[in-house]
Amino acid sequence: MTELSNALADVREAQRLLHSYYRRVLDTVRLIGEQFPDRTFYAWSNLNHDHPPQKTTSPFDKWAWDFLPLNCTSYLFTNAAQKSYHPQTGEWMLEINVTTDTAFVPGISFRGEPDPNTFAPSVSTRSEICVVAWKCIEVMDERANWLRNVWSDGAWPQEDTQPGDPAFDAMEGIKSCRLSVNIENLASYDDVVGFAGRARTLFREVLKIS
Repeated sequence: MTELSNALADVREAQRLLHSYYRRVLDTVRLIGEQFPDRTFYAWSNLNHDHPPQKTTSPFDKWAWDFLPLNCTSYLFTNAAQKSYHPQTGEWMLEINVTTDTAFVPGISFRGEPDPNTFAPSVSTRSEICVVAWKCIEVMDERANWLRNVWSDGAWPQEDTQPGDPAFDAMEGIKSCRLSVNIENLASYDDVVGFAGRARTLFREVLKIS
């Protein structure tokens, strides 16, 4: 086989591996979300780049990363009984973020399309899941919504929140806290449910979320 033939075989193998990984990620996010039965799916988005373009939009000037939309993705869940996505005092939104490679996360500065050949070696980086609770603590503009105004404009806590820590000031009127885990530590159903349980306990202690 030629060098190119070997490389293309690696690509085919990598694509099959990615399918298995993304299937597991989606099932894991679903299971975490189910541990918050009063929340229902609201929206999802990639944090690092655009989604794949629509079928009538030319793809040729887009980043190749746009075609790997699950590499750093957040899934948002709001009150299942709330008919409006307007943040109301005392209400909260759950975010579940999956970061496939901590070498490529929001906030890292790149010139142009990020080149994975410049990333730190994959054996020295991590794959993480992070859960964030965003709680509305005061009356907000009636035109505000969780996705456009809170999630897009608010700030994550820089580090995991510890029991006894104060809530993080994400933006005016919104407090938050976060808990993350290395995906390699979520090897079983019980691992995932246990992680979600720790997050619920943290949210209850820090944000007074029942």
